[in-house]
Amino acid sequence: SNLLSAQGLSRLKAREFEDALHLFSAAIQTDPSNIYVHVHRSLAYIGQGKIPEALEGLQAYLDQEPESTQSRLVIHILVARLHKQIKNPTKAATHVQQALKIQPSSEEALKLYAQLKGRAGELYTEATDHLLKNEPNKAIDCLKHAIELDPTDARFLIRRGVIHRQLGSYNEAGLDLEKVL
Repeated sequence: SNLLSAQGLSRLKAREFEDALHLFSAAIQTDPSNIYVHVHRSLAYIGQGKIPEALEGLQAYLDQEPESTQSRLVIHILVARLHKQIKNPTKAATHVQQALKIQPSSEEALKLYAQLKGRAGELYTEATDHLLKNEPNKAIDCLKHAIELDPTDARFLIRRGVIHRQLGSYNEAGLDLEKVL
């Protein structure tokens, strides 16, 4: 397993992603518990542009690595960037929040947080556009995602609560408005 992994790293550094992928996959078959080989294989997948496959390996690492290590921070940031790249900001935000729990002053995590917070503002604007087009359910969906990206912005909850009230969904409206208080 170590020899296969070393050969895979050599191929990865040479940007020979297909060869690296085969070597890392063989190393994983030999020793599936070696979580670092999962990360290395994920890097080869990233080199090939296969983001979903890369995310699987990175998640395997996160599932097995002890909490609050520096390497977890790096992997959470990488996973957040990949989710952002494939237009999955909600999952990106989850990993940014995990990274900030490990290291609240992480510049990279804070930068991603600011970008995602900006996306939440864009979703708020999209929700307004849907309201103007008399599409309240689409507006609620946009606001749901905005809240997932930035749960601290009361505007999102208030707007969604008002829409729920207008639709006669008083329980949902009350829950959103209670969160603001």
